Amino acid sequence: MLSVNIPEDKMASALGIIDKVEKIGKEKVVKMLVEIGVDESAGRSLITLLTDVRNTMKQWPSKEELPNSLFTEGSRNLKALLKV
Repeated sequence: MLSVNIPEDKMASALGIIDKVEKIGKEKVVKMLVEIGVDESAGRSLITLLTDVRNTMKQWPSKEELPNSLFTEGSRNLKALLKV
């Protein structure tokens, strides 16, 4: 989160807010991030980053198509984390 300039003490709160983006929309999420002290530009960057990661993961092969069980487990954990 530091790569998009989210202060370390705001990370947990920011992730909780970001999790709501599909339910309430990007603009409301940005507003909520600003309300907890996150710079608007940093909030928008974080939403873009996570959206890009989520979209990329949706293109990954299914676990049945993956040859390596360790990769399968890692992929499943990452998808669960990002709620893909």
